[in-house]
Amino acid sequence: MLASILINNYNYAQYLDYCISSALNQTYKNIEIILYNDGSSDNSLEIANKYKNNIIILSNKNFGKYPSYNQANAINMAYELSKGEIIFLLDSDDAFYPEKVERVMDVFIKHPEVVLVQHKFDEINFNNQKLKNKKLSIKKVQIKKYIEKTHNLTGLFSQTSALSFRRSYFEQVVPLKEDNYKYIWPDVRLTRQSIFYGEIYTIYESLGEYRIHENNDSNKLENKNHYKELITQMYQYFNEISRSHNGVLLDLNKAMIKPEYNIFKKLYILITCKEKIKYKIFYLIESINRIFIK
Repeated sequence: MLASILINNYNYAQYLDYCISSALNQTYKNIEIILYNDGSSDNSLEIANKYKNNIIILSNKNFGKYPSYNQANAINMAYELSKGEIIFLLDSDDAFYPEKVERVMDVFIKHPEVVLVQHKFDEINFNNQKLKNKKLSIKKVQIKKYIEKTHNLTGLFSQTSALSFRRSYFEQVVPLKEDNYKYIWPDVRLTRQSIFYGEIYTIYESLGEYRIHENNDSNKLENKNHYKELITQMYQYFNEISRSHNGVLLDLNKAMIKPEYNIFKKLYILITCKEKIKYKIFYLIESINRIFIK
């Protein structure tokens, strides 16, 4: 079974060697690697061309949209050239561990009902040094039932470079199209839709590295207005998808992550909701922290 690794890159030349090498250095050998370079102005192409005999390189001028759509276009274009039955996504500032593809392919082979396999990350800095992982682990729940019961969409999915999809699923949802949800990145679009197409399998081990640096989009979450708009769009997007599948519509007013709730309202929801105690504690800490966000 062929595995396709789709790498999207924009001005990450300093990390590209590390990323491409990790994709090539897999214990699973039946792979193709497609790198989409989105008009980088640094020496990304120079780095990529060192591997031109082992990977497919696509390079166009910058797509020129909002960053989330630029990444969506990169995935669309790379996928169009791919032939693999399983699609692996990889941001060019992240990396795979050598056994990543083999472990994931084994799940897809043994579980034909699974459309998405995800896993945990180790975090690294700009110098490839491991950091203490401060993020909440992916919740061990039945994701679709959990979402419908709690109206919460967070803590359930990993980021782009930890996501792999069955091609039959991609054929139904890709190309990702431009819409009004400019804060909703491709990983959110692909994971939230997946619950309507098949099963999700989570490997609760680190099979790759997620790089923390100043250009991470997640840094924008420190801005209250950005965070509020992101959460609002996430619920609007999910409900639009759910409606098209005759699914349950979520009410942000019943979720613990509603940005404008004051601490007393959040405490009430924490007490009355059906979350496990460890997740209640996490949301309480997150809520208190956001009081001090600028």
